[in-house]
Amino acid sequence: MRNTKKNGFGWIAIVFGLLIMTGCGAADALPEENEYAATEQTQRGDAVQQKTEDGAPEWEDDETSDREKTERSLKDAEFLMAGEWYYHDHWSCGEIITLGENGEFYWGCFCGEPMILENDVQTWDFEFVEYDKDTSTITLFDLFNGQPWEMKVLDYSDFHLILAYDDKVKCYTNGEYADVAECAEEYLEGSSGALSVLGINKKEAVLGPHDYYENAKYSDDAGKKYQLDRNVELYAVSASVRISKEGAVTDSAVDYKEISVQEASEHIKNRELGYIWIDRDLEIERITFYEELKIEE
Repeated sequence: MRNTKKNGFGWIAIVFGLLIMTGCGAADALPEENEYAATEQTQRGDAVQQKTEDGAPEWEDDETSDREKTERSLKDAEFLMAGEWYYHDHWSCGEIITLGENGEFYWGCFCGEPMILENDVQTWDFEFVEYDKDTSTITLFDLFNGQPWEMKVLDYSDFHLILAYDDKVKCYTNGEYADVAECAEEYLEGSSGALSVLGINKKEAVLGPHDYYENAKYSDDAGKKYQLDRNVELYAVSASVRISKEGAVTDSAVDYKEISVQEASEHIKNRELGYIWIDRDLEIERITFYEELKIEE
């Protein structure tokens, strides 16, 4: 007969010995009481919590990164926050652009209707994503169509903002200006915008605020110089409108003609607003001076 009791005690001794050896090894691997594992990382969703030597957690996630990126962009885009920027489209509907300190962005028509963009795509709302000052690019997100949208900032000052998107170059101003007579609209259609022309020669023109002659706050050197395209065209439009006592237009006439640089200087002296066509290289392709005479019956 086998002595099973003796063999049982032998196995118990062996197992007990192994447990003691394993326990000692684990105890030797424990860190000191106040030490932290510097490389320890725990995943929590998309974020990563890193324990530093002083025990303070640092959170790094996409949301924080995007927020910091937007904050930097807003600081670089402070020129957009100067107020409301207007583009007058007399033959359809004007536009307005605003950017708030917290990134609230609005780009729409004066009337509140959706913007008409590339290929007659309508959009209702935009979200500001970033402004990249290195490329002078404003990136928006079109919430209506679910896609990004970019505009290029070609130039800006405290009185104007020149933007380019699609095949358009538009000059937004820091305030509204009067509509033109309906009989003159066809001669101004497609312009980049309207500014005061403060000076001109065969090579360049000085453009200033649209309300330069009506607002005493502007200094004599408020304008900016722009090169003229070598094939620049200069025109003058003069509209005459008869208005009844009730305010209705009863008759109108328009005169449209090409003018020389010397003749353009005379229109500047008359303080006429200049509608400009400017390209992506900031060269002026055309200036059309506008004058309107209203006759009340």
